[in-house]
Amino acid sequence: MPEAEVKQESEELKSDDSLDEPSAEDASELDESMESMMDLYEESFKRFTEGEVVTGRIISLDKEYALVDIGYKSEGQIRISEFKDEEGNVNVNLDDTVEVMVEWWDEEEERVVLSKEKAENIKVWEEIKKTYDEEGTVEGVILNRVRGGFSVDIGVQAFLPGSQ
Repeated sequence: MPEAEVKQESEELKSDDSLDEPSAEDASELDESMESMMDLYEESFKRFTEGEVVTGRIISLDKEYALVDIGYKSEGQIRISEFKDEEGNVNVNLDDTVEVMVEWWDEEEERVVLSKEKAENIKVWEEIKKTYDEEGTVEGVILNRVRGGFSVDIGVQAFLPGSQ
C-alpha cells in the first residue's frame, strides 16, 4: 500500500466520529450500568439480622432440609419437618416462595439457618397486636379445658381465663 494511502486512511480514522469522546447519552447509560453493577455487588454482601423475616425461594428438598435462596451468598436451610402436615406429608415444592425468619448464620461456614414456623408466629403476633390496637376481637378455637380456663388456638396457643 502506498504511503500516501496509509496517511489518508490514518487521517480518516482520526477524524472518525466513532472515536470521539462518548456522547452525554452514552455516558449516562454507562453511569447507570456502573451503578446497577455496584448495587448488585453490594447486595452480594447483604447481611441479615437474626430475627429478621425475609422472603426466599425453595431451591432444593431432601429428607432433612429444604434449601432456600434468600439472596445471600449461600442458601439458607430449614428443617423439612417445618413443612410437614399432621399426616407427615411435605407441603412445599421446588420454586415455592416462602417467608422465613433468620435464626442465625455462621459466616465462616457460610451457613444460614432459617425457620418458617417462627416467621409465621411473628406474623400472627403482628396481627394480634393490630387487632388489639384497633380494639377488635381476637377469635380462636378452644383446644381443651385447663385449670382456671381454656387453652385456645388463635394462631398461637393462648390461655383464656374462665372468667372471660
